[in-house]
Order: sequence, then C-alpha cells, then structure tokens
Amino acid sequence: MKKTNAFTLVELLVVVSIIAILLAILMPSLQAARNQARRIVCGSNVKQMGLGLVTYANQNDNKMPSHQKTAYIYLWDIATPTIDAIARQLGAKDPNSIKKFFYCPSASRQVLTENLINRYWQRSKGGSYDYRVVGYFFLLKRPKGFENIELLKDQPTVFVDRIDMPKASTNELITDMVLGQKTSKGTKWDYVMQVTNQPMPTNHLSKSKKSSRSVEPAGGHVIFVDQHLEWRPFNKMQERAIGDAGIYMWF
Repeated sequence: MKKTNAFTLVELLVVVSIIAILLAILMPSLQAARNQARRIVCGSNVKQMGLGLVTYANQNDNKMPSHQKTAYIYLWDIATPTIDAIARQLGAKDPNSIKKFFYCPSASRQVLTENLINRYWQRSKGGSYDYRVVGYFFLLKRPKGFENIELLKDQPTVFVDRIDMPKASTNELITDMVLGQKTSKGTKWDYVMQVTNQPMPTNHLSKSKKSSRSVEPAGGHVIFVDQHLEWRPFNKMQERAIGDAGIYMWF
C-alpha cells in the first residue's frame, strides 16, 4: 500500500492552535503600531492646518481669517472662508483636495463613516450661516451674536484672532477633539450626539482600564499660536468649554 504524506487531523489542529497563539501574541503589537501610525498622521494634519492659518495671517497684517459672516454651535463648526484660506495657503486650488486634513484618522470609522464625513464636509449656507463641520477644535475668535460656546470659568482659553497676540506659546490654536456627554451612568466618551442628531466621535480613544467593554480618551494633539505642536495626555486635559446638547469639550 502506498504511503501518503497527508496531515492527520491531530497535526492540523496543532498547526491551527499554534497560528492562533501567534496571532494572539502579535495582534496587540500590530494594533499598537497602527495606532501610532494614525497618531503621526493626525499630528501632521494639525500641523498643516496650523501652518495654513499662520501663513494666511503673515500675509494679512497678522490677522486670522475673518469669521464675521458665519455661525458656530461647536468648536468644530468652521467658517467656509477659513477652510478656503487654509487650502489656498497649502497650495490647493480646490478645498476638497485637502479634506483628509480636517478629520482625524484615529476617529472611529464605525461612527464617523465616509458617508457622514461627506455630509459634514458639505457647505452649510444660508443667511449668516456659511460653515463646514470638521474633526478638530478650532479656537478662532467667534463672531458676535453666535456665541453658543460657553467657556468654563478659571480656564485659560482665549479665542485667537491674531498671531502676534500675547502668550502665543501657551494659547492653543487647533486641538484634537475630546468630547464628553454626561449621562446618569457617567460621562460618555466614545461619541456625542449633536443638536442635529448626528454623531461626532472623540479622537484617539483607548480601552478603559476599568472595563474592557468601554473606552476613554488617550489624549490629543495641540498646536499653539506660535506653531509648536505637542501631544497632551488626557490626564493633563481639563473641561474647557460646553456647547449645546450638554457637550463638554476637553483640551
């Protein structure tokens, strides 16, 4: 009888078990590498947007783009002329070509889907309203009459309108979004619901140490008016503002 070289069932099970063990060992490292890569891309996004604003200001008597003809509900509602100005300074004739800069790659794609990004990116225009919804906090000076954001007391937040302002090295210009919505069960971190009943996720979430089923913020990038960039861990952040629907903004 001719002998075959086929695997036995036991041998196959052993091989499958070894592969499963190796995957279990490697997956956390691979996930950590992916998260680090996304963090690097996010930092580059923030740096590029900050560069666009500062380059504009350098060419316009140190003034940031005007926000007098737009409306704000949250810190991520950004005047369309501001986005257009950033695009021009970065050499893009069409703002759509740099859309990726305005959304953090670490934001949950289960929440911030491509369809939702396209919806947020569409220009909201009508009367005094002319803005887009992006994935970062912009701490630019807000127009009078649209002050829906309440800055929390005893916090150093300053809305920026010039780059030659005092304390440029300590005043934030753009930050990652860290959002919290308080509920009867505690603060909800994974995403919040805007007044338009559409979700917006926190950037850079990590698994909670208290529960494997929950998440909490890891931190976020901050670029300052003087253009230096830093990563700020969540334990160094504070509640800095509150907007409609009881949404707290941390940076």
